[in-house]
Amino acid sequence: MSQKNPIKKQHVLVIIRNLKIAIKQKHWQEAQQLLEQMYLEAPLAIETLGLEFEYFIRTQQYETAKLKEKQLINLFPASSRLFFLRGLLAYQLKDYATAISHFQESHHIHPHWNSARWLGKALTQCGQFNEAKSILLPLCQSYPICHLDLAWLYERQNEQPAAQKHLQAYLTINPNDEYASSTLNRLRAQQLTPGEMLEQVKVLEELGEKIPEKLQPLYLENLLKTAKFTEARKLVETQKTQISDKIKVELAWVAYQYKSYDLAFTLFFETLESHTNNYKLLRALEHAATQVAQLKKLQEKYLALAPNIKTFYGRIKKLSQR
Repeated sequence: MSQKNPIKKQHVLVIIRNLKIAIKQKHWQEAQQLLEQMYLEAPLAIETLGLEFEYFIRTQQYETAKLKEKQLINLFPASSRLFFLRGLLAYQLKDYATAISHFQESHHIHPHWNSARWLGKALTQCGQFNEAKSILLPLCQSYPICHLDLAWLYERQNEQPAAQKHLQAYLTINPNDEYASSTLNRLRAQQLTPGEMLEQVKVLEELGEKIPEKLQPLYLENLLKTAKFTEARKLVETQKTQISDKIKVELAWVAYQYKSYDLAFTLFFETLESHTNNYKLLRALEHAATQVAQLKKLQEKYLALAPNIKTFYGRIKKLSQR
């Protein structure tokens, strides 16, 4: 960024500060407008190109981000911030080995707690739990957000007490965090017997309260475990219009696991348009459709989507051969 004009430099610094805030707060329209201003003031500055790269990552424009990454590698090969963002992109694309490499390089060039934290998260994704703990545990005292990362790590190791301990530590400092609270409640619920779980839900219903969304997959599992199929169908029917696609998919997988293919088909089908590239989900949907004689309905849906998703023509052909 040019330093010849102090007034212009100060103006650009203000834009950079506001742009960082907009990205952090997910004010995407404002961020886009500020990026346009940066291109007018300092089109080739690392701040402009780097923040644009981050904007593409945060808004999940991954193909555009990959193209921008190639440009930035040539322009700024030794930038710690660029390596961090490249790691973040690889992480979002589930290329965790590459993410680890980039986060390590970023931390080597310029040690920072956040690059260390994300390195710990990427190591956790790769199942390198001891290495991740050695990084995340020392960070907890100064950076409480790392308690959430450790809770997730311990949950993956099926060490529920340790996971709950870190969630409680985080909630002591951030008592209003809904994600941490719901995760802690979910972990506690997992320790209940099916009978205890069903009894707690019954109490909630008697009080006129809704079943927490994140507990619904576990509740459905307990209903199916105890052969309460009527209640399971009632749960899906009453909740499917009120819950997120993410929870619908979780419910669908629970139903699929317990071979309740009618419920699995209903839930997978409703989320299809958001998961057209999820081949594991598509295979499960097609198997469920076969089991409950819904192939025609599924083929009609595929045909409606096929003009924009060409691979569906092939899937339609395969379904017609069943």
